[in-house]
Amino acid sequence: MQNQLKRLIEVDLPIRRISSHARSDKGRKDGHISSLHMWWARRPLAACRAVLCAALVPDPADEDCPEWFVEYCAKSIAPWIEQNLNLLSRETLELTRGVQPSKYLDDRILLRDALLSLIVDFCDFDAGRDPRILSFIREIVSEAHVALGNERGSTPVVVDPFAGGGAIPLEAARLGASSIASDLNPLPVLLNQSTLHDIPQYGDRLAQEFKKASESLLREAKRSLREFYPASDSTREVVAYLWARTLTCAGPGCGAVIPLLTDLAIAKRKGVYVSLDVSGATIRTYVRQGKPGSGGKGTVRTGSITCPRCTFTMKPETYRSRARNGELGAQLYAVVERSSDAKFYRDPTEEDQRAFEHAAMLLTKRIDQYGEATLVPTEYLSEAEPRRLNVLQYGFRQWKDLFNARQLLALSTLNGLVKDYSASENLSDELDLKRAVTTLLALAVSNLAQYNSSVSTYLSDGLISVFIQSSSIPMRANYAEASPIMSKLVGGLEYQFARMQAVVDNLAISNIPSGNVYQRSADSQILPNNSVNVLACDPPYYFAIPYAELSDFYYVWLKRSLFDLYPALLTESATPKKDEAIQNLPHSGAKAIQKTREHFQEKITASLKVARQELVENGIGIVVFAHASTDGWEALLRSLLDADWVITASWPIDTEKAGRMLANRQRALSSSIHLVCRPRQHTPEYVVGEWREITGALPKRIHAWMPRLAKEGIVGADAIFACLGPALELFSRYERVEKANGDVVALSEFLELIWSTVSREALELIFKGADSGALEPDARLTAVWLWTVAAGATTSGASSDVAESGEQGDEDYDELDSVDGDAVSIKVSSKGFGLPFDAARKLAQGLGVDLDGMTDLVEVKGDKARLLSVSERAVGLFGKSSLEQRPKAKSKQLGLFGIEEVMGDVDLPDGLGEPGSTALNKLHQAMILFGSGRSDALRRFIVEMRVGHSPEFWALGQAMSALYPDGTEEKRWVDGVLARKKGLGF
Repeated sequence: MQNQLKRLIEVDLPIRRISSHARSDKGRKDGHISSLHMWWARRPLAACRAVLCAALVPDPADEDCPEWFVEYCAKSIAPWIEQNLNLLSRETLELTRGVQPSKYLDDRILLRDALLSLIVDFCDFDAGRDPRILSFIREIVSEAHVALGNERGSTPVVVDPFAGGGAIPLEAARLGASSIASDLNPLPVLLNQSTLHDIPQYGDRLAQEFKKASESLLREAKRSLREFYPASDSTREVVAYLWARTLTCAGPGCGAVIPLLTDLAIAKRKGVYVSLDVSGATIRTYVRQGKPGSGGKGTVRTGSITCPRCTFTMKPETYRSRARNGELGAQLYAVVERSSDAKFYRDPTEEDQRAFEHAAMLLTKRIDQYGEATLVPTEYLSEAEPRRLNVLQYGFRQWKDLFNARQLLALSTLNGLVKDYSASENLSDELDLKRAVTTLLALAVSNLAQYNSSVSTYLSDGLISVFIQSSSIPMRANYAEASPIMSKLVGGLEYQFARMQAVVDNLAISNIPSGNVYQRSADSQILPNNSVNVLACDPPYYFAIPYAELSDFYYVWLKRSLFDLYPALLTESATPKKDEAIQNLPHSGAKAIQKTREHFQEKITASLKVARQELVENGIGIVVFAHASTDGWEALLRSLLDADWVITASWPIDTEKAGRMLANRQRALSSSIHLVCRPRQHTPEYVVGEWREITGALPKRIHAWMPRLAKEGIVGADAIFACLGPALELFSRYERVEKANGDVVALSEFLELIWSTVSREALELIFKGADSGALEPDARLTAVWLWTVAAGATTSGASSDVAESGEQGDEDYDELDSVDGDAVSIKVSSKGFGLPFDAARKLAQGLGVDLDGMTDLVEVKGDKARLLSVSERAVGLFGKSSLEQRPKAKSKQLGLFGIEEVMGDVDLPDGLGEPGSTALNKLHQAMILFGSGRSDALRRFIVEMRVGHSPEFWALGQAMSALYPDGTEEKRWVDGVLARKKGLGF
């Protein structure tokens, strides 16, 4: 019965503690593999380590668990803990200190908890390289492998067919497993080749050789490029050049050359900004110092260009059309420099201009000598993702168009130095080690491209990258050009080498066994049937990230430096796209492959079928997904079921770094859902399931699961998606589910039922101890809606100026803090809280609410639905005749996109009209009265109109206080009303 032996991950997981480590993991820079090279949606090492370990170890409390394994764990844990108290967390010490082996044998739940707590402690970044806990965990995993029916001396095989940035394969190897990573995309293949194979294979030797090679390359780079980055004096070095594209004004009789600037501020905290002189025919720019926050709006806003000389405005379509016609120029408007202890901002000089022109001349000379395609990326951008590669709309067709002449010279020069190292006599007797060093050098140069392109943005006070604010390559009116030869700052080669050296050193001392890396499409089988113990993967998130298109940004440079070493991998002009498992619908005129939802689902299904064939009979699968799209979820779940998998558990792990830049702009799904799967058993009892039985069992399953999630801090949309696992365990175990009349139940129908059940259970959680069924429809819908989109959102870490970071942290910036692709958002408009219409419809339907009849509460536009803000409801609640609105200073509201401007307070006359017909309307009326400062009117409304005599009014107010995010007007208003309760005699 070993096939039925449950793993730890199928019975329990300390979500909150693992999530804490996962969030911390995102901010690590001292040897974390994220420092090696940019990749989108990389999994936190801590989360991967935890779920893999819990998947490889059986539950000692399971009745089928071998007695010898239980005894082994009991007898091993107690003495090891006593000898290593300084490695353990407070939670582990409280649970295990002083516990004898006999106690574990008597209480196997305690033994399970002890194992799980040790796994959590092992999630700490430093613990992953500590030989004491590392060797102990590996021993447990090795013994667990035998307990699961495998031969002693063998190792568990873990496969990730969507390896990406390599977190899952690396952590599998760290646990002592035979780790196999594969990916269709050449970029992650190279990343995994370094982290999973080369560094573990050569260890300290590779670390030493890379240090020597990188130092030599850096010296040569500075010698070759220094003249092109002149500083104002010998005590300073250039950090970045700030460029503005230019366009001639089309206004009647104007003809001014407009510098295109989205913001005049350069360093807001220091008050550094750009001043525009429009006194003459030429618009000149000057760097100025003012008060903090100085600057103001630039010449480009929401795609329109306004001439500062004549105020003529060109529409976005005109901007794009003229750009496609080649009318854009470029103007250097500021230079950022740094000394040993300060940063400076200055106007460009003639020397700066001459240096750039010299670089352009030298590039032309080299192109004439060696050929353009040899030096610079002449490959064409893919037209498959105009939304994510919107530079296409501005006439950027070849990748070289995204770099200015000096950037092309610098990157091609650095690539040439990498090739020189590869061709040198150094390590001529150890060609594979030399290849490993060369790969790391090439990855370092490739990663510099994100700081050195004409679409790299410069955020206030110093952060530079193409991918700072989104998983896309957007057109930027003004851009930053980092100096690749500066010392120790982001954007410089020295900084990049130092970070990579830390990665190599860290992995070298971790004693990780070398794994195997392949390039393959996930739907092509390369391993024998019944050879894999664990499938662990993080498939693409539907339409969230166009990995292949974005990877081309780096691929075109890597191909030029590494083709001789990887001819089979780097043969094509661009990364493979035809077989990529994403949903992607290019515009009708694009010459690109259309990847529909059906394409995504077919590819994922085929991939999971291959993994199912490769898996041993009692193997287990872990599939990670974090998309808030209901379509994306349904496609993935349909694929799992069609590929013959049964979902046995699901665990939401908060994988997002607190305060990351994307979270400051929008509310994102913060948890990644880890679905635990098993191969479906093709026995008679699992062929046909009865719909009646499943619908009867589902509410009990959700009722038992939701409080657990709430206790772990999982609420809102995260909780809804986290409920899919335990719910689908009921449904997915059968080949098909039938109703009493023989009709087959579609997955979509079951998902509708899950949303309904979760919605009702959420109401019970929100209104504990109250009769939620007595609430009117508008209150039910509002409460669950807010719980879904806004639970847990606060203003902590948010700022209206997300770019400000202060001067002290330049060396600490990490471009990955803000570009994690798993951060897919539930959108909101400028006011209120929004959901995809389909999600809103499911919520309303589950609560028995007619969404079409809620037009005074919900606005529906296309595929978006929005819960109106309380301010917007003011006129409807009080009537136009009795309500006069006048603008005041705009206030801020935290919506799903962060801080937003909302309507000012309202001015109310004495005539209040009648109280609303529902408890929610009454509450909103009271909130508006408080927000407008009408204390007397609020007293009359609550006391004399007897609104406050209803217990439901105050109960609803308490619930809404908990649901509205901190920092919003709604939160302040409802708390203000509640604060009046006692003083008004209630």
